[in-house]
Amino acid sequence: MVPVRAGGGVGDFACQRLRRHWRPVAKGIRRFDRLSEAERHRLRIDIKTLRYAVELFEPL
Repeated sequence: MVPVRAGGGVGDFACQRLRRHWRPVAKGIRRFDRLSEAERHRLRIDIKTLRYAVELFEPL
């Protein structure tokens, strides 16, 4: 769990969560041509997770 600083709003929490989900996606994209089939599958799952988080926080 990513700690949220005291007094931080929902927007701060959303940014932290999105950043957390973005990191593995960015790492996978940078080395996409070297990923195995299993690693590409994991990347697809990570991208879906990021998409769901974006959709959850979109109204904010």
